[in-house]
Amino acid sequence: MKSSMYNVFLENEGRYYIFNTLSSKLIEVDQKSFQSLKNNEEEINTSNLSEELERYGLVTSESVDEIRLFKHIVDKSIYDNNLRMTIVMTNNCNFRCQYCYQEKNNKSMSDEVEKSIIKFLYKNIKKYKSVYIEWFGGEPLIEKNRIIRMARKIKEICTENRVPFISSITTNGYYLDMETFTELVDNNCIFFQITIDGAKSLHDTLRPHVSGKGTFDKITENLLNIKNSDINKRYTIAIRNNILKSKIKEYEEFFDYFNENFADDNCFKLIQKPIKDWGGESVKKLTNELVDSDYEMMEIIKKNEKRLNNNYSDLYESINSKMCYSFKENGFAINWDGS
Repeated sequence: MKSSMYNVFLENEGRYYIFNTLSSKLIEVDQKSFQSLKNNEEEINTSNLSEELERYGLVTSESVDEIRLFKHIVDKSIYDNNLRMTIVMTNNCNFRCQYCYQEKNNKSMSDEVEKSIIKFLYKNIKKYKSVYIEWFGGEPLIEKNRIIRMARKIKEICTENRVPFISSITTNGYYLDMETFTELVDNNCIFFQITIDGAKSLHDTLRPHVSGKGTFDKITENLLNIKNSDINKRYTIAIRNNILKSKIKEYEEFFDYFNENFADDNCFKLIQKPIKDWGGESVKKLTNELVDSDYEMMEIIKKNEKRLNNNYSDLYESINSKMCYSFKENGFAINWDGS
């Protein structure tokens, strides 16, 4: 076995981490394993970690050509015949998040653009072995009737041609009432990402409604209604926490709230990501509170492992998931105006 050429070795305050840029996996190891892998010793000494290191690609067989493997992974992602579309339904939003980078206006998708997308799918569906759509905004559920109508039509086209179809939506959750949720799931929208930024007081400060009122209670009411419903449990709801380093106590309060209310349902999961400066003026007020490095983010997650009940390697995404759809041969990012 050999140490992967894609390993990055990180040492911080007496703790040792290895991140593999090919598998996007990060694990903490003991000092002996760290040095053995870093020096790529002829006999790698990794104590009881061998199976985990091999599974995550941090060690590989001597016969593996890792450059060829990387090219294969990238080519497979770019040149497959799965249709992937990110569709921005609107630039409008009912929240005024403190760190938002998007310009707000009332521009939304027209009937003409909607018809063009459906026409494209109808004409080209036989080229694809699957269809995956991500509904995005602004706040996409401002256009929930259009989304449901489009999803219903796309499902119909795909069913007629025996092509699998699923979709996901990134929403603030405010308009995700039971009726809307049921309609979406019935039309194959089964992945939901909803942001809740810590305990009620912090969330309502960071993610207020356009009216200035809080949004925590409405979002959690919607989520609890979904959890307690008898709808088919074939969906996943990822609750995303955007982290500020100065507010860890408030996030810990929410982690406890999640465990009390949602952890017993496998349809709900938590994701932690640092708030970053993606542009715009709003986030500049938070500059001193932004998480400065992946080390800090790792420590926040590591500290709360028992609360989170997940693996901090999920902080990183795979090559395939990080790649913008527009880089893929059959990937498209479509704005509300059809551009």
